[in-house]
Amino acid sequence: MKFTKKMRQELIDEYLNSTGQNTVQVSDLREWIREQPEHPFYGFVFDKDEHNAANQYYDSRIRSIISGLRVTYEVKNIDTSVYDIKVVEKPLHISPVSNRKQGGGYVSFDPDSDEMMAEFRNEASSALLSFCRRYELAIVDANLDLGSIKQMAAKLAVNDLQEAV
Repeated sequence: MKFTKKMRQELIDEYLNSTGQNTVQVSDLREWIREQPEHPFYGFVFDKDEHNAANQYYDSRIRSIISGLRVTYEVKNIDTSVYDIKVVEKPLHISPVSNRKQGGGYVSFDPDSDEMMAEFRNEASSALLSFCRRYELAIVDANLDLGSIKQMAAKLAVNDLQEAV
């Protein structure tokens, strides 16, 4: 269940009103919810046994360790008069969207895999569109062409029709 901002605010208001407190301590809120198994947030907070919850916590800590890592590689021993060498960064691992419904996880990124490159390009497209939405005012204020950036995002996106070709 997805909780709206209004529902989350109602949780906090309900907690503060019932306890008489004026601040929220996460551990106190957790124990307050634990005492109310019929509360709508109970299942969300206590959806796993302690062993699974601990593993989920450990996994999130490991994700924080490897998140954002990049590998830089360069092709050497090539006659540079014939080729233009482009040194680019790539992620060491990615978390494919297609695996997230089954619990997700990171996989080693292989830039030679069409499937992984499609996943990575779609992630790049989404991130670029998100950037445009968040910073539209700054982009326009700097006299940059927002449409061109959105066109780049569209060219990055790989849809099912492109994958079939």
